[in-house]
Amino acid sequence: MLFFVKGIELSENKSMQAMCFVYAAISYICMGDAESSAKALDLIGPVLGVMDSFTGVREKTSVLLAHGFLLMRQQNLQEAR
Repeated sequence: MLFFVKGIELSENKSMQAMCFVYAAISYICMGDAESSAKALDLIGPVLGVMDSFTGVREKTSVLLAHGFLLMRQQNLQEAR
């Protein structure tokens, strides 16, 4: 996940930065503890807010997938659907 966080800093491309945020969030979700889930929420929240400005379907799908994983991890299954 360190590579993804570093990628956010190094890239000027907004789409690439968004994907790095998503991949870093998924890495934190996979760790499984409460602190990591909080970090994942901090990473995915801002990207979720600007998701409509993305042009690619891949970026939008990845954001929704990561957010759904996070909701499932938090046992919020109804909203995760």
